Amino acid sequence: NDFVNGTPDIKIGDIVEFGQDIGFKSSTENCNSTGGSGYWPPGPGCPTDGSKSSLFTSAPVTAEESCETGLGAIGYFSNGTSIYDWNDGQSYNNERVWQHTAANAEIHDLDICLGHAARGDYHHHNYSACLADQLGDVGDGHSPSYGQAADGYPVHGPWHDANTLVISSWQTRDYSSTGSVTGCGEVGARTCLLVDQYDITKGTVSTNNTGPDTDEFITSLSKNPIAAVSGLYFQDYYHDASVTSLGGAYLDKHNGHDHGELGYHYHLTITQNDDGTFTPAFPFTFGPTFKGELNEHALRSCGSTSQSAGSGGNGMGMPPGFSEAAGKLNVSVEALMEALGGPGQRPDFESAAAKLGLDEDALRDALPMPPNQ
Repeated sequence: NDFVNGTPDIKIGDIVEFGQDIGFKSSTENCNSTGGSGYWPPGPGCPTDGSKSSLFTSAPVTAEESCETGLGAIGYFSNGTSIYDWNDGQSYNNERVWQHTAANAEIHDLDICLGHAARGDYHHHNYSACLADQLGDVGDGHSPSYGQAADGYPVHGPWHDANTLVISSWQTRDYSSTGSVTGCGEVGARTCLLVDQYDITKGTVSTNNTGPDTDEFITSLSKNPIAAVSGLYFQDYYHDASVTSLGGAYLDKHNGHDHGELGYHYHLTITQNDDGTFTPAFPFTFGPTFKGELNEHALRSCGSTSQSAGSGGNGMGMPPGFSEAAGKLNVSVEALMEALGGPGQRPDFESAAAKLGLDEDALRDALPMPPNQ
């Protein structure tokens, strides 16, 4: 569904330049500025040129209280692109219970470097082989730093040592048997939630907001089928502390560890398939919580999206209730941000509604701001 002619205009073995037209049905006209309107997938939008500035502490310290990574930029990669976490801001049936993991639910909305843009901000939710190529990381030793997290800790690539990948301590729930301690008592059913994703001994609790069975398919925002296997949703995961305790290549609940002279650092996580390809492994970049404190100069503050423009952040901030508005409108957070423009700009509601295929009054009513803004 994403290509003008049903298939890309390239074949295996072709060398593709960044920005080259490969036949995508790109979503907005500004894609032309990148060298070809058919390079960027249809959703959620196209990247724009821009600048970023943020201060990172050179002496990160462990946080005393838990702080979720949240939507928007949570750090920067070395080439200037933004680091995002697992979350795409969407949920099953827009009920805000079974939350999508971006690396899985947005797989058809990523370019060949596994990136895309939100309101013009090009970013990755997971490992990118293109970035690895830029940094010369071929898995022949410990991965170099790929960038910096908002709390000051470095973010390294996926290799712990030569030919040895780091290993996430987050596991997927087992819905395959009635006796599974992480399942819901019925094969394939998502009718319960874990009481505590950090302690599965606390059991599960029933929910009226059930998710799809694991043998079903959902339809992505780009109208492509996605298999609803365990791991599609954030609520499909739990942290296994026994894995963390093994040390070595195993990571902690933040997706990092303290490793020799490198000190504490995060890792991007992937698993290697039998054919040599790689699959992103939750939590993909780092999170779901920060290891370190976020000081007053950080890219973002705890419990919020990235700081708004003019506050030292990257201009990707969202007002409270913005993700809820996206859910009401049945659009992605990123598509809604793209349509409305950046913070500090007066939104053109008529134009935004047309881009999203919505009624203008419905758009105004859903947004967490006075209708005259």
